[in-house]
Amino acid sequence: MRFIHTADWHLGRVFGGQSLIQDQEFVLREFVELVRESKPDAVLISGDIYDRAVPPAAAVELYDQVLSQLIDLHVPVIAIAGNHDGPQRLAFGRQLMSQAKYYIAGLPQAEISVVTLHDQHGPVHFHALPYAEPVMVRSILQQPNISTHQEAMSACLASSVERIAAGGRHVLLAHAFVQGGSETPDSERPLSVGGADRVNASLFEKFAYVALGHLHQPHAAGRPQIRYSGSLLKYSFAEEHHVKGVELVELTETGAVQREHIALHPRRDVRSIRVSLEELETQPYRLANQEDYLQVILTDSENLMAPINRVREFFPNTLELLTEERLLNSTSNLSAPSFAEKSDMPQPIQMIEAFFEQRFGDSLTHPQYQRIQQILNDLRLQEQEIIL
Repeated sequence: MRFIHTADWHLGRVFGGQSLIQDQEFVLREFVELVRESKPDAVLISGDIYDRAVPPAAAVELYDQVLSQLIDLHVPVIAIAGNHDGPQRLAFGRQLMSQAKYYIAGLPQAEISVVTLHDQHGPVHFHALPYAEPVMVRSILQQPNISTHQEAMSACLASSVERIAAGGRHVLLAHAFVQGGSETPDSERPLSVGGADRVNASLFEKFAYVALGHLHQPHAAGRPQIRYSGSLLKYSFAEEHHVKGVELVELTETGAVQREHIALHPRRDVRSIRVSLEELETQPYRLANQEDYLQVILTDSENLMAPINRVREFFPNTLELLTEERLLNSTSNLSAPSFAEKSDMPQPIQMIEAFFEQRFGDSLTHPQYQRIQQILNDLRLQEQEIIL
């Protein structure tokens, strides 16, 4: 059984004020061509298909276009909702679409949705577990003691554990932060605060392969068969050195896994350069990949008038401009970007903490913090139109 594992497309993403929909369309053309050439038995999409619960129309249209092309290739698609997705919207029409071999799991259920496909060696069971937020799982499963992602994930996997005991080859799709996973600063939205968002890789030990989404760097978590495919594109400057792509996985007759990471090639790269305005006028800088999305760190020591305009004469897609302060008789230090310069907004709880400290000169107490976090969780559920 051969399948392609991908995740974290974040269709509709805006990076530094720049819509990435054309960049996503470009790289997804290559993805569809890869599916055409490699002829996998299935495509797995492990969550965060969209960048927000209510995606822009262009993002929905692009996903519809890609799905139509995959269905025309007669390749089954199994997908789950991630923490960025609106699960009910994403799973609309799932029963009808399953007739075209597009299987989508939006909300976690008491019994995980299982899609069974066959190869020459028999069945392979794909367990589709969407993002399992504890407050949501607590309500759906009617288990009031669930408070952490570990507990939520364990409860959701109960039905799968029973099914695995009967034998066969089993693959899991999940969207979670697995302990041992490599987090990328400024990239992934936190699932919770204080470490309660982590789940232990031991939960997945019975699965032949675990196709994970959420963390943007392609890597293994816990053991080689538990993998993040990484995001479709680079979505922050912290991801500059990531090699984005998909996992091509071969599952043998015995359930052994052979895999290959296949790189995808974006329309524009995301990178950072350190340079002075004078150096910008030299030929190497003027000619090298002018259309890339850039973070430019200026090394000029003097005060500059509207430097962003001068930089964009050479690099029109400069998304972030920082300056480097040169201190007398000391090494240079990169100044921290101001609130306005940062391309990614702080999380709501962080903004509330900062406001509270500025207004009252003190930190939130633990009960205050817990109450605010609960309110934010409730608001997020209301946004997804889930009635608890």
